[in-house]
Amino acid sequence: MQLNGLLKKLPLSALGQLLRIFRFSTRMYEQIQVEYYARLADHSADSPDEEDDIPTEELQPVFVLSTGRCGTKTLAALADLLPDADSHHEPDPKLLEASYLYWMQLCPDAPDVFWQGLLAEGRDELIQQAVRKDKVYFETNNRLALLCRLLIIRYPKAKFIHLVRHPYDFVRSGMRRDYYNDHPWDFVRITPRPDDPIAEGWDSCSQLKKCAWLWTATNAHIDDFFCSIPENRRLFMRSENIFNNVGDSVEKVLSFIADGKNLPNAGKREKVLGMKLNLQTYGNFPKSGDWSPEERKMLQHYCGVLMKKYGYDF
Repeated sequence: MQLNGLLKKLPLSALGQLLRIFRFSTRMYEQIQVEYYARLADHSADSPDEEDDIPTEELQPVFVLSTGRCGTKTLAALADLLPDADSHHEPDPKLLEASYLYWMQLCPDAPDVFWQGLLAEGRDELIQQAVRKDKVYFETNNRLALLCRLLIIRYPKAKFIHLVRHPYDFVRSGMRRDYYNDHPWDFVRITPRPDDPIAEGWDSCSQLKKCAWLWTATNAHIDDFFCSIPENRRLFMRSENIFNNVGDSVEKVLSFIADGKNLPNAGKREKVLGMKLNLQTYGNFPKSGDWSPEERKMLQHYCGVLMKKYGYDF
């Protein structure tokens, strides 16, 4: 019997068990996952909704899109000061494998109902819980950047924040954490797709170059997505302006999340900013001022166009 035929005969609970068993066996995992979420979507459609649930197309969550390592935990804590927001940094499921498979286009035959089932299982209930509490759902998980085009289909009234950090600082953080070398999440860290010019020589690229590519690829993807959504449902923000409380940056982002209602006072904001959440304290790699001319030139080559667009110094 073909594998797909066998999977269709298994109960939903058994498919869930197989997902956990085969999560590191990519091809097997893909086939099980496609069947699981397709079935889950059908199951959800047949199940009665909660009395106070509203249709997904009417939900209005706020999602942060980013590379990660740019203050998302701090931003989640700032949003937690809003009485009208239900703030999350990296809720479960974290969507690690899902976002990787989707962005890398490793499931070309997966039907739309598969991806809708994935988001239905992963986020619908969390967002509905916020609505039941009369709050806006807010999430800063960096994996959302890879799923942004799915999110806007399922939640067409959602709002998005593009949070970006200077590439020198992001790359240094990635180097200190050993991205593309020995980091525990490297199995779901994106790499160039075959149509990317860097793909052919990827294995011989330095770790520094790989981290620079990651910054540009992720932000370019978000940039392209932002062009497709209305201006009143998108906000660009440099993380340095939040960390340093520059001008009205913090108030601007909190106002965007909560539609300008019940904003926390300056003292509460400064207390959160002073906590320096998720500050990196391990790993060794020099600050950009101590990089070699070749390293700086390479970063500028891969990141320069977006650096200039975002107003960053070289």
